[in-house]
Amino acid sequence: MSRDTPKFYPLLSGDDLPPVLIDGLVTSVGPPQFAKVHKPDFIRLAMGSLSISFCEKIRILDALPRLGQFQVDELITIFTEERQELARLCHKEYEYQVELNARSILGVFCLAVYRGTGYPKKCDEADAIRKMVAMKFDTPDRRAWLHRALAVSGGAALQFVFGNRPPLLGTVVEDIASFRF
Repeated sequence: MSRDTPKFYPLLSGDDLPPVLIDGLVTSVGPPQFAKVHKPDFIRLAMGSLSISFCEKIRILDALPRLGQFQVDELITIFTEERQELARLCHKEYEYQVELNARSILGVFCLAVYRGTGYPKKCDEADAIRKMVAMKFDTPDRRAWLHRALAVSGGAALQFVFGNRPPLLGTVVEDIASFRF
């Protein structure tokens, strides 16, 4: 790790996603036919990416069974390098990154609903997000990052994920999940 890379990654990542959410996504993806890949780890990396959209994440999950080993390896490299670069830059561009992060996390929960593997109750989904945030920002030093995020941005997604009580989670997730691509 370079001196510019913090030891604590102050954004939610695929590593922070609840196991039940990842397990559901894993079951929704067919087995890879042409590559050896640990699906939970690959899905965590893909879902944690800030550089790919909701639609691209769906396409990646749909394509995984048909991807070759080189393609899988390249995607893993890209997702890993992206996270390292974002971690290196987070102290300079945190305000921008945290809003992207919040939108990405909401997108993952929406994607799970879209694929039929989301939480059965709206309140369970909101609780899962609150637990993710609580576990990630579990010390005073880490909570300082959270307070900084909330202080710098009035973005709805940011307040929704990192705020006290996500007010419209069920509505947002249902609206996005009902959209067909």
